[in-house]
Amino acid sequence: MITKEIIESCFKWLGYGNPNSPLWIIGKEEGTLEVDINKKTPEESLKIRSNFEPVMDFEDVWQNKFGVQLSKVTGSSHPWRFSSRFILALRGKENISDSDIDRFIIKELGRTVSDHFLTDFLPLPKKNVNSIKEYKNYFKSVKDYVNQVVPVRFELITGLMKSSDCLNLIISYDNIFSKKLLKEFDCKSVGESWASKTKRGERLTFQLYEFNIEDRTLFLLPTPFFGEGWMHKLDVSESVKHIKKYTNVFSGDSDY
Repeated sequence: MITKEIIESCFKWLGYGNPNSPLWIIGKEEGTLEVDINKKTPEESLKIRSNFEPVMDFEDVWQNKFGVQLSKVTGSSHPWRFSSRFILALRGKENISDSDIDRFIIKELGRTVSDHFLTDFLPLPKKNVNSIKEYKNYFKSVKDYVNQVVPVRFELITGLMKSSDCLNLIISYDNIFSKKLLKEFDCKSVGESWASKTKRGERLTFQLYEFNIEDRTLFLLPTPFFGEGWMHKLDVSESVKHIKKYTNVFSGDSDY
């Protein structure tokens, strides 16, 4: 049975990797990969998650705790793969192949000794972002869940941002977090916006922002969701070109 205590104990987890690194990537919430692949029950998954520290190692969690072989995570639209593509491109790698991304996920993504940090704004794994059925005995609706956890999560994540001296760039593909950060920190646009189209034909507009925190200037790039046809690998390449006009994330040099 999924209890209130187990659910609330999952709220403290923040992400994978190294929070005191130049690059953060912020997503919406985790899916149910460990349930889908390894046939764990939602209860088993949450019990494992309830013992997470605020910062975890990606490989340790997925291979050791959940028993998911990272080499089995395929599909060009998976959020992990887009995150990997962004990191590699920001490091300066060109002509990134699927095998490059495979190797990166298996050997580098979200490691506690790394140059990046992966977090999700909402703390509980769900199969469908528009459903709360796994937790219906605790939350009345998705809106109720969001209203309860967003203030706490925003305070936790921004508090960690303030203490992360090496942080330079945040890429956020969670709309709620992006909008709240833009408002709360009085973010200012940097340079010209650029446009793209999704595979579905919708027009997308990208804009880089800057804001101040603890006497430091940080950059924010809100993006569409990393998956389901919203983002394309060409969007990553174009975004990196614009980012590098104003900040070189992994060297600390800036032309801005």
